[in-house]
Amino acid sequence: MLVSDVQHIEQQTFKCTYITLEGQTCTVDIKFHISEFPNDLKMVAFLCGELTDSATYFCSFANVFSKDATNLNGQFGKEKDKKWHPWNYLERVQVAKSVETFKQTVAKQNIAESTKRSKVTNFIAGKRSRQEFKPLLGPMVDRIHIDPLHLKNNACALAHRLLLQEVLLISQLPSAMKSFLQVPTPGTKCNLRRLANKIIRWFNENRDSKFDYRFTGKVSRCFLQNFMFLIAAMEPFLKDKTKALFTFHVLAYLCLTLRDCVSVLNRIDVTDSQLDDLEKNCRTYFVLHYLYFDHHPPTAWTLGNIVPEHARDMKVKYAKGLGLNSMEGRESKHTSISRYSKNTNFKARWEQIFQHDYVLLVWLSKKGYNFEKPASECCSRYMYIPKRATEDSKFCYCGCKKQVQSAIY
Repeated sequence: MLVSDVQHIEQQTFKCTYITLEGQTCTVDIKFHISEFPNDLKMVAFLCGELTDSATYFCSFANVFSKDATNLNGQFGKEKDKKWHPWNYLERVQVAKSVETFKQTVAKQNIAESTKRSKVTNFIAGKRSRQEFKPLLGPMVDRIHIDPLHLKNNACALAHRLLLQEVLLISQLPSAMKSFLQVPTPGTKCNLRRLANKIIRWFNENRDSKFDYRFTGKVSRCFLQNFMFLIAAMEPFLKDKTKALFTFHVLAYLCLTLRDCVSVLNRIDVTDSQLDDLEKNCRTYFVLHYLYFDHHPPTAWTLGNIVPEHARDMKVKYAKGLGLNSMEGRESKHTSISRYSKNTNFKARWEQIFQHDYVLLVWLSKKGYNFEKPASECCSRYMYIPKRATEDSKFCYCGCKKQVQSAIY
């Protein structure tokens, strides 16, 4: 219903009449083009009628095969010479129809439901596709660009997991050690209190399981600004000319490259030179990840290949960066609504929330009370490179303080 309404609006031409400063009446024709659907990868897969990201073809934006994703010579793009290409809408529909026919055949077989599901997913993979249903958005699925917020959070969570694995491998803590209080941990200030508490709880209660923590925008920013403090804290425990020391150097460079990628892909205003740097950094991140680490998640491939292409496409279409398609503002709005709801009555909750929002954003501004931050602060909110790395000569670009060496005469 919604898709048909959107298509109907796009087909219409609306006439708008306005009066110029000179008093002349002018009429212009206006047409609407609905585009950009900022959502995380799970929601994008749902809107596209696809399997989950764990499928053989794991990406909603490219026909990349899981076993072929480690090909460092491959590139993504619309050109014919590229190895990976965007999905074609007509092919999506054809595959969805064949899957529906195959499901009807499998449904008649006297086998377990899990076996039926496996047959369906294998049939889709055999079609070199991830399409199960007809896309809910229709042809508009071709207008979707990747959301930088969730990709950034997933990439930061991935980098942190790699770092945590190396720390546990180097420390070689005995299994008899059940409390985190017994672990000799060097103190460091990274503004990651919630993450630290989660690690302590995981260590004390279920250390044998895989550590999992959902990174938010704030946690990702703090991690990217202060990751070198975590690495520097482990340096005294690393021996020279060892694999562990080399791995930590790779991790440091990986996080540094990730920080440079995130600082550009989350911006709304970008230049062509910044997009060139983004493409180089994304490529470096992709190569580092696939050369030195055994686990190859979809996040690394997506950041290394999809982001540069989508960022340039956004620049061509809107003269803006990929940050225009971010959900970060939406999550901030949800946080504000949650804060407003604490001082409301249950029966009139939404009315009071909207009143509170109106008073804070509109009424107080009209009365001369402006709570908005200066433009410089608003811009720095999305900058992931700490000021000390660029403005203080005592600090390195990585974020750590430079070592002072005395001159010998």
